[in-house]
Amino acid sequence: HTSALDTRYLGTLEGNSHDFMDLILDRAEDRRLEGEIKAFIEALCADLTKHDKAKLDEHWATFYADEEVQVLRPSGNAMSKITWAGMLKSDGGSDDSVNEFGKLVSIDSIRIFAGGIGAVATYTKRAANDNLAVYSATLEKKDGAWKVVFGTATGQPPTDQA
Repeated sequence: HTSALDTRYLGTLEGNSHDFMDLILDRAEDRRLEGEIKAFIEALCADLTKHDKAKLDEHWATFYADEEVQVLRPSGNAMSKITWAGMLKSDGGSDDSVNEFGKLVSIDSIRIFAGGIGAVATYTKRAANDNLAVYSATLEKKDGAWKVVFGTATGQPPTDQA
């Protein structure tokens, strides 16, 4: 089985732009970075499961580059931290708000670029209403930590396969 990433490296071998040992080292580093990004996405999705404004502040500081990060919603409207906070209930969450943010179903792809300090990851979550949402997060590694710098979400009807 050859992944898209492996194919890119095999193509590089044909062009003789790297020697074989450099390719092995590059691929090992990409696998390490892929593991970091998978752990980041899993933590991002597991961290916030209630409508809780105080938790949102902590969540945003941990996972997003700054207060100005935008996420395009399935409607096409941009959502900032301020918009998201405005949608949350002021009571810190109630029983009906648990897990409205959805559960991670899969991490679908990871593309690493910019010498290992940038990446795009796509992942799928299942909402409480059973709909699926596919997210794409543009990530930046700064001071040793991955952060979301931009995101998109698209709504998908439920399927039996996810």
